[in-house]
Amino acid sequence: MQMTSGNTGGWELAATTYARGGRLESVNSSGKTVVKTDNTQTKAALQFLHDLRWTDNAAGSNFLLDWSGINQAFGSGQIAMYVSGSDVLTSLVETDGVNPTDYGLAPLPLTGKNSGVLSGGSVIAVSPKATAAQKAAAVKWMDFYYIQPLVNKTQTVDAAKVLAASNQPVGVPTLPVFNQATYNQQQQWIKPEVNIPLSNVAPFTSKIFTEPIVPEPNKDTQQLYGALDSVVQAVLTNKNANVDTLLKGVDSQIQALVDSGQ
Repeated sequence: MQMTSGNTGGWELAATTYARGGRLESVNSSGKTVVKTDNTQTKAALQFLHDLRWTDNAAGSNFLLDWSGINQAFGSGQIAMYVSGSDVLTSLVETDGVNPTDYGLAPLPLTGKNSGVLSGGSVIAVSPKATAAQKAAAVKWMDFYYIQPLVNKTQTVDAAKVLAASNQPVGVPTLPVFNQATYNQQQQWIKPEVNIPLSNVAPFTSKIFTEPIVPEPNKDTQQLYGALDSVVQAVLTNKNANVDTLLKGVDSQIQALVDSGQ
């Protein structure tokens, strides 16, 4: 099944477009960002969804799913497969009662020239009004919370033990921040605490250092995803949805935002 609301439909469509070698935005020779969702790869991704829904009748009946909704549906056995972040198992176990033995993970198959994996992330910010001491403290906290558990054995092991003691999943794969040697070392440190079947996620972890990583669209990203939500919903609810017209409409809408600097 496919997420379709709260910008998730557009996010998934971006991921499956990238996996086919397409892009939703590009920068021309003048340095201007050009929005182009009306492209071959995005249309192919939408055609796949169309066929899944209207030819195979294999897409369920709820076409307004977001992050929490699709996780709940997966946890209750209503959905067998969907696109999500590689670390979603943590939420599935904590919130949706999923048994890690029932979960598997693999990367999207990549096809065609320039195909790659959509990357994303979170912004860690410090207020511009912060004092020098507050900024220094914030950076120290960021290092402690985000970096040291990846490179410091004591913090890595302690964090894994806390998770294991509270029956939270240990060993959930994420996209590595550092090189393979650092990642492998961290995995060895937590090995005694790992409580998920690593063979279930091996299709993902065996490829994470070889898959090309491609950044998200660089302008009005979430607005673009939100506009594409309606396109995904249309394809899943209207057998004869005019994809060309819908994508051209998204291009015009988001290009106007880009050009205005909003």
